[in-house]
Amino acid sequence: MSGTTVPVRVAYSQFYLTDGWDDEQPLQETAFPGQVNGLCGAGTEFGLELITGLHTGTVPVQVEFLDVEPILEAEWEEAVEVSLWLTQPFVVILGWAGESAHEIPVPAPGRYRVRYCAIGMEAGKEQDTVLDDETAPDRYRLQLWPAPAAPDAILRVTSRIAAYWHTVPATLDPPPQRPTVMNEPVPVGATTVTVVADQPGDSWIRMEPVRTWTPSWMELLVLMVHGPEPEPTVRGTISLGPAAADRYRVWRDGSRWRVESMDGAPRLIAGVDTVWRFAPDPVRPVETPRRADRDVEGAFELLVRREPGSFLGEDFTRPAGPIGTTQFLGRMAWTVALAPPPHKPWPVQLVVDAATGVVLQQRNDGFGTVQEWTEIVTGEPLDAELFTWTGPTTSPDDQAAEWDRERQARAADDRQWFARHVTDRSLTVELGLEVTLHEHDDATGAFEASLGPFGALARRSRSVAPWELGWSEVPVRWSTDRWDWAMTFFDVTPTASAITALQQTLGD
Repeated sequence: MSGTTVPVRVAYSQFYLTDGWDDEQPLQETAFPGQVNGLCGAGTEFGLELITGLHTGTVPVQVEFLDVEPILEAEWEEAVEVSLWLTQPFVVILGWAGESAHEIPVPAPGRYRVRYCAIGMEAGKEQDTVLDDETAPDRYRLQLWPAPAAPDAILRVTSRIAAYWHTVPATLDPPPQRPTVMNEPVPVGATTVTVVADQPGDSWIRMEPVRTWTPSWMELLVLMVHGPEPEPTVRGTISLGPAAADRYRVWRDGSRWRVESMDGAPRLIAGVDTVWRFAPDPVRPVETPRRADRDVEGAFELLVRREPGSFLGEDFTRPAGPIGTTQFLGRMAWTVALAPPPHKPWPVQLVVDAATGVVLQQRNDGFGTVQEWTEIVTGEPLDAELFTWTGPTTSPDDQAAEWDRERQARAADDRQWFARHVTDRSLTVELGLEVTLHEHDDATGAFEASLGPFGALARRSRSVAPWELGWSEVPVRWSTDRWDWAMTFFDVTPTASAITALQQTLGD
């Protein structure tokens, strides 16, 4: 008997078990039709889709391979069983969009019974989401032991959310008819499929790895997000557009990277703890603490790995067709088109390096945009000095203050030019102010109003109590015997005489 517990990232209340890395991610439309249980979908025969109470976050999953059928302990609130054929030396417990992946050794290939148990599903459903530093209220267990094929079964139901999921399979289209038992291979395109029987009366399809291999979408997703271990270094040239100024030299070693213009001027350096940005000053960069691996600007997205969260939702997150193969810069690569959301017209095409998972090209043929590597070298030792900066730096606050001084200096120059070439006298103009009441009180005479697009005016009965108006600033306040007044202006500066004239118009 063997067992282990792994943290699994779930989203949309689901994660997966796959037979090695060779099979497509199970989907509800194919995993659950024809079953009675809605928690563990085995309709694809070579993988499982597993439902959780928690919508988003990390849940603990215990995985055990056993010699015989185990006892179902009373503490487990939900329990279902399915049959599964395993052909690979390990299974993969796969989180949503590849956000987590754990290989679990398989004792021997063959037919297994799988029992999926849960505790706290209802609490997980109510909490909905847990953050990285929080503990999920629900936990799960997968137990596998050798056994002949048998229909799926519901062993225990205690929660409303589990009872709901058990109603889902009946709403799905029925599964396709199983083929009859045969002993010879059945060619399907470039794939050889053999229908075998592990015991009399038990027929199952077994996929043999005798074809030219292309990854499933889930495998490609994991490759892009996580890459191989150990992570290879990358250097080369990236083009972000047709102009020569759109080309950059880049280097990456793990989470550290460097971007330079083709003339050697640094644009961005990301070290272990610090990021240096050289725009607009090519000599004195802005230095900031490292926040995350996404400190790189979006323009250089080809340089870094995709975030798992970028494949959530419907904005170019699902393939629009099958995975293809190609050669790019002399390297074996996979191609995939990502379907657009409903409000966008065209898909995005990716070319992904087969060895590293680096996105070599990203283009939108409809818009005619292309971002791509034009040169790439992987696995080469890189000097650590590439990912640090020892020259002068500035802080974001100092840079903002410098920009403000420059803005004020330009404004002063502009005023001087106007004084020399036009007039040095102050310009004033009389404006008509259209009053629009927003609030008023008939009993007290208090009101708030806007003065066209130029300002706001308010009045209340005279009082010593604080008066919070919710305006960004109140530069003009005055009081008469009966009233407190307040006035502010937007993007205009009235003269003192204009304010006095307005106060006299308002009276006491």
